Amino acid sequence: MFFNQKVTFIYADINNKLVSFNYNNDLAYIRSYLSNSGIVTSQYTEERPADIETISDDIAFSSGDYIIFYIDTYRKLKLSQGICRKLTSNEFFDSKCIFLFDNEMLKEKNSLSELIDNQFVISGLDLLVNYLNGNTEQNKNNQYIYMNDLIPIDKIYTVGFQINEYSSFDVIEEEFFYVKEKIGNIKSLIPLVIKSCNNFEQLSQFLVRQSEVQFHLILSEECITDEVLSNIQIKELTLIVGNSVSIDKILRISKQKIKLNFVFCLDSEQALLECLQSVKKMLTMGITLENICFQDKKKIIINEMSLKLIDEIKKESRIGSLNDPLYNGVLMFYSGMYTSNILDGAVKHIQVNHQLEEEDFRKLSRLVSLNSALISSSTSKAGEDKHQYFLEDEEIQLEDSFYADSLKLANKMDVFSHHHTQKNNKIQLDNYAIQDLYFEAYSKDNKKNATILNLNTKNDLECFLEDVKYFEQTGGFRHRYQINSKLLDSCRWLGMGGCSVSNVPRLILNQDKSISPCFNCNKSIGTLNEELFELKENSQMIIEEEKLKRGCATCEIKDVCSKCTFLPDYMSSEQYCTIRKKQPILEKYIQSSQVLNFIFNYSNYLNSNSVEINDIKLSNAYTSQLFKEKRMELDNISINSDIHLLRFKDEFILFDLAKVKLSRINRVLAYILEAFYKGYDGNRLIEIIQRDFSISLEKAREIYEQSNEMYENLGIILKKEVV
Repeated sequence: MFFNQKVTFIYADINNKLVSFNYNNDLAYIRSYLSNSGIVTSQYTEERPADIETISDDIAFSSGDYIIFYIDTYRKLKLSQGICRKLTSNEFFDSKCIFLFDNEMLKEKNSLSELIDNQFVISGLDLLVNYLNGNTEQNKNNQYIYMNDLIPIDKIYTVGFQINEYSSFDVIEEEFFYVKEKIGNIKSLIPLVIKSCNNFEQLSQFLVRQSEVQFHLILSEECITDEVLSNIQIKELTLIVGNSVSIDKILRISKQKIKLNFVFCLDSEQALLECLQSVKKMLTMGITLENICFQDKKKIIINEMSLKLIDEIKKESRIGSLNDPLYNGVLMFYSGMYTSNILDGAVKHIQVNHQLEEEDFRKLSRLVSLNSALISSSTSKAGEDKHQYFLEDEEIQLEDSFYADSLKLANKMDVFSHHHTQKNNKIQLDNYAIQDLYFEAYSKDNKKNATILNLNTKNDLECFLEDVKYFEQTGGFRHRYQINSKLLDSCRWLGMGGCSVSNVPRLILNQDKSISPCFNCNKSIGTLNEELFELKENSQMIIEEEKLKRGCATCEIKDVCSKCTFLPDYMSSEQYCTIRKKQPILEKYIQSSQVLNFIFNYSNYLNSNSVEINDIKLSNAYTSQLFKEKRMELDNISINSDIHLLRFKDEFILFDLAKVKLSRINRVLAYILEAFYKGYDGNRLIEIIQRDFSISLEKAREIYEQSNEMYENLGIILKKEVV
């Protein structure tokens, strides 16, 4: 479950019924090979041996999209198969298991029938890369293609078994028999492409004879017949469609619980509109669509009605990836929460609200690095744009716009020549991806679809502080928007070091060429004519002057306050300081909402589909679920800031943000950690344990010492010696 991780490698061994997971040099080279192909990997390691039952839960929490077991002995094969069976028995586990074999091991064991699905060898790493990337070009004639159900849906009719009116089912059956013999029992879906067929009865009989196999059927709508759909081996269906769809046929398919995909082949604006109307109607009727792909035979202008339908479909089906690095970068820009590892001394994002000249781009080039982005802001609303959208190369593009004009000029000046961002409630990475952005006022009643929440008014601020108050009382969140959305200028409510404005990671270029570092604030740190070091110096001077004026150096909450200097115009410094002192939990609130957002999006177990917002709570120094004593103002215990304690229903889970790892713990360990959060330790804590658990003092001391030792050894707590 590492951020953007695709693959988790496992090298497991067993001794005295305990499983260990060790680092392997071969895997380091393999991971480097995959990294060069753009595949993000990690290796699961665990120093302390454990039983399969315990370790399987941990792996299920920590895995990426794929788990690759590295096998170099027969014993490790059997162990890995056991772990795999245990993992796949978990209803929340949705990663795919792959087995990678050492070449020498396969020479000793050349019976492939003993191996399970998705096996590869080190000498064939190119096949593994193709498998992980869904690349069909090199795999087209390879036996492994028949076990690959991850081929891009718009390419799937180029692989698998091809059937047309000239096909002989006897020949197909012979080929199919050869493939089964070659790779052993096939348990994945086999692509079966029906380009045309004159004898559906023969096709149906062929499917019946392959009763041990499940198929992914790819065909045009006119090839759908009762004979074809009556076969229970069909588990997934991809329809190749030229215009509108027969909804009656689709309803019959959906009732059979067959996964349904569409590839729309378009040649006109009218065909696009009809296809979009069909998709919208299917979603409205509750039909689940797995994948939707549009293939354009020519450049197609998208009219206003089609744009509206696309927007509605995306809302219904939640199309769009949160893994897009540009999307994450834009969220950093609006929230102000820049991670230290991406700050390279240059400005990361610059927002421009007006047309720039060549000289402006020349000056901007002094402020940015190769990995920076220009955000061009337009005030036009959807449907009012003077420019046109069009469909070309399977992507929605834009022409004759403020964005397009700025992009052309930027490229001419060799500025921002790789990543480009357009803010018109859309963001676009070159020609690659589009993601909707929705900006809403925090005080608005319905903001469930909001991406960015604004605190533009005092009313917005009051609504926000009410949500914070509930979190302080319960450790939970009342609404999903608190997790799904980012707060504009979230950095204002973080703790010490949370404000990165002195590094100038973002700028807003105003009409008069003055530069502001934050939103809704009229304070300027200079103009476009100044160098970057001058802007940083100006920023630092303003910050230091404000700190002296407020008395931040001697403030009781200086360690949990970001000391924001560039406040919105409606908020005075006195009001800001009062809020921070009254609700010191603000830092924890922002951090906790970000942690849950991360977990919901990237965890295989705790994801937004399986978790009700009221079922999850977080513990910290201000609120706890088990340990009910009031917080003590002691600083002899330091808790690792990357560690977060969650309660999901009746389970307690530790989330390590640095390792991106979830681990279950029992109630006693959760109770002890909550006590540490609140500053309790030593004999005082032992007495409370004795009282709360109704046990002897000796047993309470034993529980305390064992828990304390474990947390110290894991680096979760650090205790300072009191002299």
